[in-house]
Amino acid sequence: MNGKPFGRLSCGKEVYCYRLESDKAYAEIITFGAAIKSFGLFDSSVKNIVGSFDSLEDYIADTSHQGAVIARVANRIKNAEFTI
Repeated sequence: MNGKPFGRLSCGKEVYCYRLESDKAYAEIITFGAAIKSFGLFDSSVKNIVGSFDSLEDYIADTSHQGAVIARVANRIKNAEFTI
């Protein structure tokens, strides 16, 4: 899988955009917080159902976290555990 360069952070780290697709759908994910840049179905008139930006600078400046992938615990917490 090859990613396309999407931008560069102020620290110099390159951010990439990866496209995953099947015969029915596609998704684009950037390596800046695993944000979903786009998701769509090929047989639909609506091609992208994700609110997203065209540049890394816009993702950095955004405060609404467009496309953010946030789990139950959004960060690593030392010695954290939980029971379901």
